[in-house]
Amino acid sequence: MPTFAINQGVEMFDIEKIRKNFNSVKIYTNIDFTLIIPTRSLGRQEWLDRSLNSFYGKAMYPNLVEAIVLLDSDDPETCAATQKLVLKYEEKYDANIKMVIQKRDINLFTEKYQNYGVQCSTGKFTWALNDECEMVTQDWDEIIRKALCDFYKIKRSTVAYIAIDDDTHVKTNKWRKYGCCFPILTIAATEAINGNFPAEISNWGADSAIYSIFTNSLPDHIIDLTNQVSLIHHSSHNGRREADDIGLQVSNNSTIVTLSEGEMKMYERRLKEVVRSELEPFVFWIEKNLVTEFNKIPEVRELKPSLLQRMFYHTRKRLGLNKRKPV
Repeated sequence: MPTFAINQGVEMFDIEKIRKNFNSVKIYTNIDFTLIIPTRSLGRQEWLDRSLNSFYGKAMYPNLVEAIVLLDSDDPETCAATQKLVLKYEEKYDANIKMVIQKRDINLFTEKYQNYGVQCSTGKFTWALNDECEMVTQDWDEIIRKALCDFYKIKRSTVAYIAIDDDTHVKTNKWRKYGCCFPILTIAATEAINGNFPAEISNWGADSAIYSIFTNSLPDHIIDLTNQVSLIHHSSHNGRREADDIGLQVSNNSTIVTLSEGEMKMYERRLKEVVRSELEPFVFWIEKNLVTEFNKIPEVRELKPSLLQRMFYHTRKRLGLNKRKPV
């Protein structure tokens, strides 16, 4: 089975370039897409079932799609029911699904769930989703794969943000301002961000923050697939259904937070460094490995002439060449 570059004549992402640029301990496999899906309570099992069935059922190569389902240790009934779903999809689609069971932490949702799922991923692209997301587009994986290959052929960079029709911001024509609710990020982007979203934002506003980071630093690395790939978000936020207990708990524990100017600049700098390491690998390597702290001149350090400069000065002085000529 071919991996990633399936279209003839289409240049693939240089994954080895990413591995050389990062001293990462993560394991990367032949998996292309990693879906990160937190879920809780038996009442949402129907939505999780529909979600997994839609993504695997409509993928051209379901065996190259990985799903990481994050569960809470204080919810054993959901863990047991999810295990049955996992076994069903492993048999039906040869699906690669991981169950990650951990202590519940609703106050740090971005860090403890979405970004932790990124750390557990092995795919080339990570997609943070809800268990109520249902894929609509047939062969969605091939459409995204081809768009990314075409992007790399032009930009020569593996840093990208992919926007799809999220059934919320795109439907209300707000995504150009606030970003996509469920963006896809490449490995290089997640390595720079240390996740799919900035960990400083616990929940609401994280999707807009990562969009702002790309908009400010790398706007030409945003790939717009809102007219090609669509999903249905069965949520109370877009009027698809009434809010359940889990949705109400999240709403009650969430406030909209924005990044500080310093935090925003930090993430922008990280992304730009990754792109530069890909476009100018030799110069980037020299700067990172041969330009030592000794060679850097802090502002507080007094500049002193070198030995050669002092010898040159005293030689000119003995020859009487240092005297200023009258104007």
